Amino acid sequence: MDEQRGSAYKHVKAVLKIQLIDAQALGFPAGQQAFYLEQALADQAAQPYRQRVLVLERTGTGTATLWDYRITDPKDLVGADAAALRSLTKERLSRQDGCEVTWVRADRELYKGSAGAGRSCHTTLRNATFVISYSDLTPQTLTSLDEGFDDTGAHRWGPPPGVIGHIFRKQTEPAH
Repeated sequence: MDEQRGSAYKHVKAVLKIQLIDAQALGFPAGQQAFYLEQALADQAAQPYRQRVLVLERTGTGTATLWDYRITDPKDLVGADAAALRSLTKERLSRQDGCEVTWVRADRELYKGSAGAGRSCHTTLRNATFVISYSDLTPQTLTSLDEGFDDTGAHRWGPPPGVIGHIFRKQTEPAH
């Protein structure tokens, strides 16, 4: 149940675009990788509801941390055009501490990730105050579950318990 509206949860189709960008050009240390992420409703791909820069850092054997950076005024990046992404500067990024994803290798082709433990990932979306995220990553899929809760722990948005969340399947761009 969506507490905000008092109605049953409605699954929506979403698309996720992830593009490798030059981490060192943005001032991140050598060895880290950076990605531009754009997420939108499938029928509104040109109007993303989430745009981020994600920076991947190996933090141990079989573990990695994915740092989440918000982008100031990201409208010029919609569509992940290579030239627009090259114009991105570190000054436009602000790290969202507490929202980083910790990835742990679960087996040869599976990493399991989570963020927001201890109510550390703050939000104001639809009367929630914190977000908890879970994800699974394989060479072909990313499964993502984000849920928002208020200070009392009441579920405010996202799939209810028992629902998997979004499953994004890897697609390659057609040759031009």
